[in-house]
Amino acid sequence: MKTQSIKIIRGDDNTVTIRLFGDYSSDTAYFTIKEDRVLTSDRITDLSTSNGIVSSYSNNYTTFVITVPKEDTQSLTTKILVWDLNIDSVDTPIQGDVNFIWDVRTPYDGLPSPEDTVRYALVDTSGFTENDVLVFDGTNLVNTSLQALQDLMDGGFIEGITDIFNLEEK
Repeated sequence: MKTQSIKIIRGDDNTVTIRLFGDYSSDTAYFTIKEDRVLTSDRITDLSTSNGIVSSYSNNYTTFVITVPKEDTQSLTTKILVWDLNIDSVDTPIQGDVNFIWDVRTPYDGLPSPEDTVRYALVDTSGFTENDVLVFDGTNLVNTSLQALQDLMDGGFIEGITDIFNLEEK
């Protein structure tokens, strides 16, 4: 099985072209994008030769032209996903990673992220100690000691702090 990375622009209609040696033009082909290779993970894109894939045979090669619709990718926040092409007569001849290129302008400009998305923030934890907590102050993620946070709150509410997360080693 061959492995190949592909690039897709998030929120745009994208065309992926795959050429394989042999005549598979009469086979049913499936193109799937998922978050991971776990069997029960949801399919983000699930296309077939009856929906989104056009195949043709010429000079000993079958060419699959796959159109990934923008609706499948416009709300994704994950940067790297996985894909494969499955063909009835040969199973999975090719698979790989999908590297998403994020648009600068999206349908969500100026709006909160869609509810079904996940946002990640990188935090330098090198100065943290075992009992520190991560606090979002409305703009930044900062660390403080649990005792300092309790002293500030004095059993009450600190204006501007919206979430408190306990950090634990995993």
